[in-house]
Amino acid sequence: AEDLLVIPALKSDVKTVKGYFPKAKWENIWDGKIIEGGVVKEVTSPLGKPAVFVKVGGAWSEKIKSSLSGI
Repeated sequence: AEDLLVIPALKSDVKTVKGYFPKAKWENIWDGKIIEGGVVKEVTSPLGKPAVFVKVGGAWSEKIKSSLSGI
C-alpha cells in the first residue's frame, strides 16, 4: 500500500537502516515520531522492531496502525 513504508534490516546485528522517504509526512509506528519525506534518512531498526512507517493522513494509515497495535 502507498501508505506503508518498511525499511528492512538485512543483517541481524544491524541497529539502524537507511532509506528513502517519499514526499509526505511519515509516522514511526513504534514511537510516533514524524519524518518529513523527500529525503534519505537513517533510522533505528532494533531486532524485533523493524523500521515501519505509515503516511500521515493516508487512506489506509489508521487501519494499518490499528492492525499493528498490540504487537
